[in-house]
Amino acid sequence: MKKIALMVGVVTALVGAEAHAETDADNFNPQTTFRPNEFPWTSGPISLILGASIAFNASAYHEIDIEMLGEGEYDFDAQTLTFTGEADGGTMENALGIEVSVTVDVPVFGTFDVGLYNIEETADGTFSPYLLPGDIERPFGVDEAIGPNDLIDTAFSIGTFDITLDVDWVLNIPGIEYRSERILLTDGEDSVIANEVGVYENEDESLDLILPDAAPGETSEMFGTLYGTLDAEVAFIFIINATINEIPVGPVEVPLDYPVNEGLEIEFPVELISFDVPEAPEPGTSTGAVDGSTTDEPAADSSGGDSDSDSDGTTTGDPIDPSSTGGDGSTGGGLPAAPSPSDSGCGCTTNTDAGGFAWLLGLFGLTMLRRRRD
Repeated sequence: MKKIALMVGVVTALVGAEAHAETDADNFNPQTTFRPNEFPWTSGPISLILGASIAFNASAYHEIDIEMLGEGEYDFDAQTLTFTGEADGGTMENALGIEVSVTVDVPVFGTFDVGLYNIEETADGTFSPYLLPGDIERPFGVDEAIGPNDLIDTAFSIGTFDITLDVDWVLNIPGIEYRSERILLTDGEDSVIANEVGVYENEDESLDLILPDAAPGETSEMFGTLYGTLDAEVAFIFIINATINEIPVGPVEVPLDYPVNEGLEIEFPVELISFDVPEAPEPGTSTGAVDGSTTDEPAADSSGGDSDSDSDGTTTGDPIDPSSTGGDGSTGGGLPAAPSPSDSGCGCTTNTDAGGFAWLLGLFGLTMLRRRRD
């Protein structure tokens, strides 16, 4: 019985080892800041009344910061790579800015500098990475309607012109949308000259991939570059109301339209991804294969005395007749029939099926128990 318990323990350990998957994970946090639009703009002279005009001269920009938090996990048994983003671990921040100077021109008396003004607004949002095809949040977008807000509210005189000037502004963002397209994986940091290892194209997929330079006990390094596309539409409007020599003018709308972006490709900076390759098994260590051979030597009594059996070590009853072994491997009370040497080529067997081996050991245990009872 001690032998049976020992062998069942071995099978349990082997099954547990086979069920354990060797994996390693590393952060994959792509982040980029860029300006899809940065440009000068002028309204030109805008007629008011009595020959007076107003003009806007501006420098405008749209700056975007996108950051994603997550990790890549490599399964060494299946040789697959999976990227999983952190819940709400993605942010997109849109900074919209305009620096504008305003001048008023009146006949005879010339041009008056009203002032220089700076406008800055943001449109932000959060999402769960990585916004690849299959992500239910894809594309992720923000939209805003801000204003009207006051820019100028002042009164001044130029020669015989008494002017009261009120200028407001409105920012309309019908939509700024981002989507990821793919993660390019290479064996070098420079994606132009490096070798492609794989392309990760779908959210939460398991990509078949062989790690570069994956030596046991060493660290395998590769590089991931995220690519995406952006659509953006932004509209900025100045609204003018004025009184010149007590004559009202306005409202007059002056649009400052940002260039429309459609399918603008975004390339994130390359990210290093590294995985620790498991150590090679020690020589002689089982890797899941099991030696099917057994010994008929009885287990030693740990107490040093006689066993609890009445037997003196000799077997009573008739010896087992090898000729009684059935063609199906049954023995009618003896050990299971040994496989033919032609089955393995060496007269021994190696069974990698832990379930089948457990069944064989169970049968062996019952046979030994029966022999003791006989």
